[in-house]
Amino acid sequence: TITIEIDGGDFLLFSSATFCVNKISKYYYIEDNQKPIYIYGFELLFSSILSLLSITIMSILFHRYIFSVSFILAFYIPRLFCGGVHATTYNKCYIITNTIFIIICALTQLLLYFKLSFMAPIISLLSFIIILFLSPITNSNHPCSIKTINRNKYISKILLILLNIIIDILFVLQHFNPCVCCSSICLLAVSILLIIEKLRKGGQTNGNNLHDDS
Repeated sequence: TITIEIDGGDFLLFSSATFCVNKISKYYYIEDNQKPIYIYGFELLFSSILSLLSITIMSILFHRYIFSVSFILAFYIPRLFCGGVHATTYNKCYIITNTIFIIICALTQLLLYFKLSFMAPIISLLSFIIILFLSPITNSNHPCSIKTINRNKYISKILLILLNIIIDILFVLQHFNPCVCCSSICLLAVSILLIIEKLRKGGQTNGNNLHDDS
C-alpha cells in the first residue's frame, strides 16, 4: 500500500499527476485500485524534474555547471539505490534537496579556495566505506520489497565503485578539481543521510519496512 501525504503546496503536484493518470486511463485501461500507484509515480517524476530544474538553473546563474552534473551523478542517482532520510512531503523534499545542493556547492568552494582538493579522494573513500556498510536503508516514506532492496544493494555497490574510480582518475589528472571536490562531498552527504536514518531507526536492520513480492 502506498500512502500519499499531501500538504498545501503539494496539491498542485497531486492534481497534475491525477490529471495525467486520468488522461492515460482514457486510452489504456487502469484498474481503480492501481491508480494511486500511477499517481504516486507521476508525483515522483514531476517532483524530481522540478528539483533538477532548479538545481540546473542555480548552477547556470552562478556559472558552476559542473556542480549540477556532479550533484546528479554523485548524490541524486546514488540516493535512488542507497536510501536514507526522505522528506514526508514533496515540498519538503524540494526544499531539502536544493538546500543540500547549496551547502555542497559552498563546501566545494571552500575546499578549492583553501587548496584542500587533496582531501577529496580521502573523503570519497571514507564515504564509500560508510555507504557500502549501511546501504541500502529503507525509509517509511519510501517502502521497498525484499526483491527491490536486494537489487538496490547490488546496484549501489557497483555504482559506488565506479564513482570512486572516476573520482580517483580525475584527481590524478589534476584538471578537474571542482568536479572531484563536489563529487566527493556529494558522496559524503549521501553517507550522512544514511547515518541519520540509521540512528533515527534506532539501529534497526535494513530489512524493516519491507514487503515480499511473492
